[in-house]
Amino acid sequence: MKVQVSTYLDYLKADLDTQIEMFKSLKLDGAFLRKLGGKSLLQFTEEEINKIKSFYKKVDIVAVDPLIKSPHIDNKEALDKFKFDLELAANLAKDLGAINLVYRLPIFTDITKEKDIVLPIINEHLSIIRKKKLNVLIKQEKEHLSQTYRYVFENIKDSKVKFIFEPALLFQMGEAITAAFRILYDYIGVLVVDDKDPSGASRLIGTGKYLDLNDLFKRFVKKEYEGWVVLDSGLIEQINQASKSNWFEKTFFKQKRHENKILFDYQQKHQNTDMTYMIKIQLAVLFLVFQNKKIKID
Repeated sequence: MKVQVSTYLDYLKADLDTQIEMFKSLKLDGAFLRKLGGKSLLQFTEEEINKIKSFYKKVDIVAVDPLIKSPHIDNKEALDKFKFDLELAANLAKDLGAINLVYRLPIFTDITKEKDIVLPIINEHLSIIRKKKLNVLIKQEKEHLSQTYRYVFENIKDSKVKFIFEPALLFQMGEAITAAFRILYDYIGVLVVDDKDPSGASRLIGTGKYLDLNDLFKRFVKKEYEGWVVLDSGLIEQINQASKSNWFEKTFFKQKRHENKILFDYQQKHQNTDMTYMIKIQLAVLFLVFQNKKIKID
Protein backbone atom coordinates (compact mmCIF):
# COMPACT_ATOMS: atom_id res chain seq x y z
CA MET A 1 0.00 0.00 0.00
CA LYS A 2 1.33 3.44 -0.88
CA VAL A 3 1.40 6.32 1.60
CA GLN A 4 -1.96 8.07 1.81
CA VAL A 5 -2.17 11.86 2.34
CA SER A 6 -4.89 13.90 4.01
CA THR A 7 -5.51 16.83 6.36
CA TYR A 8 -7.80 17.94 9.11
CA LEU A 9 -10.39 20.39 7.80
CA ASP A 10 -11.76 21.89 11.00
CA TYR A 11 -9.54 24.98 11.03
CA LEU A 12 -11.20 28.27 12.05
CA LYS A 13 -14.25 26.35 13.31
CA ALA A 14 -15.24 25.38 9.78
CA ASP A 15 -18.75 23.98 9.53
CA LEU A 16 -19.65 20.76 7.69
CA ASP A 17 -20.54 22.47 4.40
CA THR A 18 -17.20 24.29 4.37
CA GLN A 19 -15.32 21.09 5.14
CA ILE A 20 -17.12 19.19 2.39
CA GLU A 21 -16.23 21.87 -0.16
CA MET A 22 -12.59 21.82 0.96
CA PHE A 23 -12.50 18.03 0.78
CA LYS A 24 -13.73 18.16 -2.82
CA SER A 25 -11.26 20.89 -3.75
CA LEU A 26 -8.23 19.23 -2.16
CA LYS A 27 -8.82 15.76 -3.64
CA LEU A 28 -7.80 13.99 -0.44
CA ASP A 29 -7.18 10.25 -0.15
CA GLY A 30 -9.52 9.95 2.84
CA ALA A 31 -11.25 11.91 5.59
CA PHE A 32 -10.12 12.61 9.16
CA LEU A 33 -12.93 14.01 11.32
CA ARG A 34 -12.41 15.92 14.55
CA LYS A 35 -14.68 18.96 14.85
CA LEU A 36 -17.59 20.61 13.07
CA GLY A 37 -18.14 24.30 13.74
CA GLY A 38 -15.94 23.98 16.80
CA LYS A 39 -17.98 21.05 18.19
CA SER A 40 -16.58 17.59 18.95
CA LEU A 41 -18.14 14.27 17.92
CA LEU A 42 -20.41 13.86 20.94
CA GLN A 43 -21.94 17.27 20.16
CA PHE A 44 -22.75 16.57 16.49
CA THR A 45 -26.43 16.91 15.66
CA GLU A 46 -28.42 14.11 14.04
CA GLU A 47 -28.67 16.25 10.90
CA GLU A 48 -24.87 16.65 10.78
CA ILE A 49 -24.32 12.93 11.28
CA ASN A 50 -26.76 12.07 8.49
CA LYS A 51 -25.10 14.60 6.19
CA ILE A 52 -21.64 13.18 6.94
CA LYS A 53 -22.91 9.68 6.16
CA SER A 54 -24.50 10.89 2.93
CA PHE A 55 -21.41 12.70 1.63
CA TYR A 56 -18.73 10.29 2.77
CA LYS A 57 -20.49 7.06 1.78
CA LYS A 58 -18.13 6.73 -1.19
CA VAL A 59 -15.10 8.03 0.68
CA ASP A 60 -13.14 6.40 3.49
CA ILE A 61 -13.60 8.08 6.86
CA VAL A 62 -10.18 6.97 7.99
CA ALA A 63 -10.49 8.17 11.57
CA VAL A 64 -12.76 10.01 13.95
CA ASP A 65 -11.24 11.79 16.94
CA PRO A 66 -13.87 12.27 19.69
CA LEU A 67 -11.52 14.53 21.70
CA ILE A 68 -12.52 12.92 25.00
CA LYS A 69 -10.44 14.24 27.89
CA SER A 70 -8.16 11.61 29.45
CA PRO A 71 -9.11 10.63 33.02
CA HIS A 72 -6.65 10.01 35.85
CA ILE A 73 -6.57 6.39 36.98
CA ASP A 74 -7.17 7.50 40.59
CA ASN A 75 -10.38 9.32 39.71
CA LYS A 76 -13.13 6.67 39.51
CA GLU A 77 -15.83 9.19 38.59
CA ALA A 78 -13.73 10.52 35.69
CA LEU A 79 -12.89 6.97 34.57
CA ASP A 80 -16.57 6.01 34.54
CA LYS A 81 -17.46 9.15 32.57
CA PHE A 82 -14.66 8.46 30.09
CA LYS A 83 -15.86 4.89 29.58
CA PHE A 84 -19.43 6.08 29.01
CA ASP A 85 -18.32 8.73 26.50
CA LEU A 86 -16.01 6.27 24.76
CA GLU A 87 -18.90 3.87 24.20
CA LEU A 88 -21.00 6.70 22.72
CA ALA A 89 -18.09 7.76 20.51
CA ALA A 90 -17.50 4.20 19.29
CA ASN A 91 -21.20 3.86 18.42
CA LEU A 92 -21.19 7.13 16.49
CA ALA A 93 -17.93 6.33 14.69
CA LYS A 94 -19.32 2.96 13.64
CA ASP A 95 -22.55 4.61 12.47
CA LEU A 96 -20.51 7.04 10.37
CA GLY A 97 -18.65 4.15 8.76
CA ALA A 98 -15.27 5.11 10.19
CA ILE A 99 -12.31 2.73 10.06
CA ASN A 100 -10.46 3.99 13.14
CA LEU A 101 -11.31 5.71 16.41
CA VAL A 102 -8.71 7.92 18.07
CA TYR A 103 -8.00 6.98 21.69
CA ARG A 104 -6.00 8.67 24.45
CA LEU A 105 -4.40 6.82 27.36
CA PRO A 106 -5.56 7.58 30.89
CA ILE A 107 -3.23 9.66 33.05
CA PHE A 108 -0.81 7.92 35.39
CA THR A 109 2.72 8.39 36.71
CA ASP A 110 4.85 5.34 35.88
CA ILE A 111 3.63 2.52 33.64
CA THR A 112 6.22 0.05 34.92
CA LYS A 113 5.19 0.57 38.55
CA GLU A 114 1.45 0.84 37.87
CA LYS A 115 1.10 -1.72 35.08
CA ASP A 116 -1.23 -4.01 37.06
CA ILE A 117 -3.71 -1.14 37.33
CA VAL A 118 -3.10 0.72 34.07
CA LEU A 119 -2.97 -2.10 31.52
CA PRO A 120 -6.36 -3.61 32.50
CA ILE A 121 -7.94 -0.16 32.20
CA ILE A 122 -6.41 0.37 28.75
CA ASN A 123 -7.49 -3.09 27.59
CA GLU A 124 -11.02 -2.43 28.83
CA HIS A 125 -11.13 0.78 26.81
CA LEU A 126 -9.73 -0.92 23.73
CA SER A 127 -12.30 -3.71 24.02
CA ILE A 128 -15.10 -1.13 23.86
CA ILE A 129 -13.74 0.07 20.53
CA ARG A 130 -13.00 -3.43 19.21
CA LYS A 131 -16.59 -4.54 19.88
CA LYS A 132 -17.70 -2.05 17.25
CA LYS A 133 -15.25 -3.58 14.75
CA LEU A 134 -13.20 -0.38 14.75
CA ASN A 135 -9.44 -0.15 14.62
CA VAL A 136 -7.66 2.10 17.11
CA LEU A 137 -5.27 5.01 16.72
CA ILE A 138 -3.56 5.94 19.98
CA LYS A 139 -2.76 9.64 20.18
CA GLN A 140 0.15 10.78 22.30
CA GLU A 141 -0.54 13.36 24.98
CA LYS A 142 2.01 15.50 26.82
CA GLU A 143 1.50 13.55 30.06
CA HIS A 144 3.32 10.48 28.70
CA LEU A 145 6.71 10.10 27.03
CA SER A 146 7.26 7.93 23.96
CA GLN A 147 8.79 5.10 25.99
CA THR A 148 5.47 4.71 27.82
CA TYR A 149 3.66 4.15 24.54
CA ARG A 150 6.28 1.63 23.45
CA TYR A 151 5.65 -0.29 26.69
CA VAL A 152 1.88 -0.24 26.10
CA PHE A 153 2.20 -1.50 22.52
CA GLU A 154 4.56 -4.28 23.57
CA ASN A 155 1.98 -5.46 26.08
CA ILE A 156 -1.28 -5.16 24.13
CA LYS A 157 0.17 -6.87 21.03
CA ASP A 158 -2.66 -5.96 18.65
CA SER A 159 -1.90 -5.22 14.99
CA LYS A 160 -5.14 -3.23 14.70
CA VAL A 161 -3.98 -0.71 17.27
CA LYS A 162 -1.59 1.87 15.81
CA PHE A 163 0.17 5.03 16.95
CA ILE A 164 -0.23 8.65 15.83
CA PHE A 165 3.28 10.11 15.54
CA GLU A 166 3.45 13.90 15.96
CA PRO A 167 6.94 15.44 15.75
CA ALA A 168 5.62 18.93 16.59
CA LEU A 169 4.17 17.60 19.85
CA LEU A 170 7.44 15.83 20.67
CA PHE A 171 9.27 19.12 20.13
CA GLN A 172 6.93 20.89 22.55
CA MET A 173 7.51 18.12 25.10
CA GLY A 174 11.28 18.37 24.73
CA GLU A 175 11.63 14.80 23.44
CA ALA A 176 14.22 13.74 20.89
CA ILE A 177 12.22 13.15 17.72
CA THR A 178 14.71 10.74 16.13
CA ALA A 179 14.81 8.59 19.27
CA ALA A 180 11.00 8.53 19.47
CA PHE A 181 10.84 7.55 15.80
CA ARG A 182 13.27 4.71 16.39
CA ILE A 183 11.38 3.16 19.32
CA LEU A 184 7.87 3.67 17.94
CA TYR A 185 8.21 3.26 14.17
CA ASP A 186 6.89 -0.32 14.11
CA TYR A 187 3.59 0.89 15.59
CA ILE A 188 3.03 4.10 13.58
CA GLY A 189 -0.14 4.23 11.51
CA VAL A 190 -0.43 8.01 11.10
CA LEU A 191 2.21 10.73 10.81
CA VAL A 192 0.70 14.12 11.75
CA VAL A 193 2.65 17.05 10.32
CA ASP A 194 3.03 20.63 11.51
CA ASP A 195 6.19 22.73 11.55
CA LYS A 196 7.48 24.87 14.41
CA ASP A 197 9.99 27.65 14.90
CA PRO A 198 12.17 27.91 18.05
CA SER A 199 9.39 29.81 19.87
CA GLY A 200 6.95 26.95 19.29
CA ALA A 201 4.87 28.91 16.78
CA SER A 202 3.69 27.13 13.64
CA ARG A 203 5.22 27.81 10.23
CA LEU A 204 4.81 26.58 6.67
CA ILE A 205 6.09 23.03 6.36
CA GLY A 206 9.85 23.09 5.89
CA THR A 207 10.34 26.72 6.97
CA GLY A 208 10.31 26.48 10.77
CA LYS A 209 14.13 26.19 10.88
CA TYR A 210 14.02 24.00 13.98
CA LEU A 211 12.23 20.73 13.36
CA ASP A 212 14.27 18.78 10.84
CA LEU A 213 11.27 17.52 8.91
CA ASN A 214 13.35 16.82 5.83
CA ASP A 215 15.44 14.31 7.77
CA LEU A 216 12.34 12.78 9.36
CA PHE A 217 10.57 12.47 6.01
CA LYS A 218 13.64 10.74 4.57
CA ARG A 219 13.54 8.24 7.43
CA PHE A 220 9.89 7.41 6.71
CA VAL A 221 10.55 7.05 2.98
CA LYS A 222 13.65 4.91 3.55
CA LYS A 223 11.60 2.61 5.80
CA GLU A 224 9.02 2.33 3.01
CA TYR A 225 6.30 3.63 5.29
CA GLU A 226 2.80 2.62 4.20
CA GLY A 227 0.54 4.51 6.60
CA TRP A 228 -1.14 7.91 6.53
CA VAL A 229 0.43 11.37 6.48
CA VAL A 230 -1.95 14.04 7.79
CA LEU A 231 -1.52 17.81 7.87
CA ASP A 232 -2.55 19.55 11.10
CA SER A 233 -1.25 23.07 10.54
CA GLY A 234 -1.34 25.55 13.42
CA LEU A 235 -0.25 28.23 10.95
CA ILE A 236 -3.79 28.78 9.68
CA GLU A 237 -5.09 29.84 13.09
CA GLN A 238 -2.02 32.04 13.65
CA ILE A 239 -2.34 33.84 10.33
CA ASN A 240 -6.01 34.47 11.05
CA GLN A 241 -5.21 35.88 14.50
CA ALA A 242 -2.36 38.03 13.21
CA SER A 243 -4.51 39.56 10.48
CA LYS A 244 -7.01 40.67 13.15
CA SER A 245 -4.50 42.11 15.63
CA ASN A 246 -4.62 45.86 16.24
CA TRP A 247 -1.64 48.20 16.42
CA PHE A 248 -1.62 48.17 20.24
CA GLU A 249 -1.32 44.37 20.41
CA LYS A 250 1.36 44.31 17.73
CA THR A 251 3.35 46.98 19.59
CA PHE A 252 3.18 45.84 23.20
CA PHE A 253 2.63 42.07 23.19
CA LYS A 254 5.58 39.85 22.26
CA GLN A 255 3.43 36.95 21.04
CA LYS A 256 1.34 39.25 18.83
CA ARG A 257 4.50 40.82 17.40
CA HIS A 258 5.80 37.36 16.60
CA GLU A 259 2.52 36.29 14.99
CA ASN A 260 2.65 39.45 12.87
CA LYS A 261 6.23 38.58 11.84
CA ILE A 262 5.00 35.12 10.80
CA LEU A 263 2.25 36.75 8.72
CA PHE A 264 4.84 39.05 7.11
CA ASP A 265 7.16 36.11 6.32
CA TYR A 266 4.27 34.18 4.81
CA GLN A 267 3.20 37.12 2.64
CA GLN A 268 6.70 37.43 1.24
CA LYS A 269 6.03 34.10 -0.49
CA HIS A 270 2.24 33.97 -0.76
CA GLN A 271 -0.28 36.79 -0.83
CA ASN A 272 -3.24 34.45 -0.61
CA THR A 273 -4.30 33.77 3.01
CA ASP A 274 -7.42 31.80 2.08
CA MET A 275 -7.72 28.73 4.29
CA THR A 276 -8.03 26.23 1.44
CA TYR A 277 -5.03 27.74 -0.34
CA MET A 278 -2.89 27.57 2.81
CA ILE A 279 -3.79 23.92 3.23
CA LYS A 280 -3.12 23.14 -0.42
CA ILE A 281 0.39 24.62 -0.58
CA GLN A 282 1.39 22.48 2.42
CA LEU A 283 -0.30 19.35 1.11
CA ALA A 284 1.67 19.87 -2.09
CA VAL A 285 4.86 19.25 -0.10
CA LEU A 286 3.47 16.06 1.43
CA PHE A 287 2.18 14.69 -1.88
CA LEU A 288 5.53 15.38 -3.53
CA VAL A 289 7.61 13.81 -0.74
CA PHE A 290 5.48 10.74 -0.05
CA GLN A 291 3.77 10.05 -3.40
CA ASN A 292 6.16 11.80 -5.79
CA LYS A 293 3.10 13.59 -7.13
CA LYS A 294 2.82 17.25 -8.06
CA ILE A 295 -0.54 18.87 -7.38
CA LYS A 296 -1.76 21.99 -9.11
CA ILE A 297 -1.97 25.10 -6.93
CA ASP A 298 -4.24 27.87 -8.19
